[in-house]
Amino acid sequence: MSFNAKIPVFLFFSWALTACRDPHALKDYHSDIVPPDSMEMLLVEVHLAESYRNLHQVLTPTDTLGRAEMAELYRRLLEPYGVSPERFLASYDYYEQQHPVVMDSLYSGLTRRLNERLTEQYR
Repeated sequence: MSFNAKIPVFLFFSWALTACRDPHALKDYHSDIVPPDSMEMLLVEVHLAESYRNLHQVLTPTDTLGRAEMAELYRRLLEPYGVSPERFLASYDYYEQQHPVVMDSLYSGLTRRLNERLTEQYR
């Protein structure tokens, strides 16, 4: 095989390796950012809390959950994971602004997890 014939083969394998890599593998990842697998689970919990708040406001329009109550809910929700609300928000901003492909992957996982919960609930 000539050198010129090897170039397309090399390019194909280079493309295949980069296309198949894990989108959660981040080059500029640092320890104060919540890891992607944990972030996905936290997103599930936060979205469920937001749903609870919205449902609460619909069912009791005169008694809405205030900022202090929601801040406490988020703190209690994140505490078992060892994550502060500030760290969660910083991690959310990090993924949203610097790694939108990873954020898209996190939300795909969130959707999958929520669908699994619904399926289990209605079995």
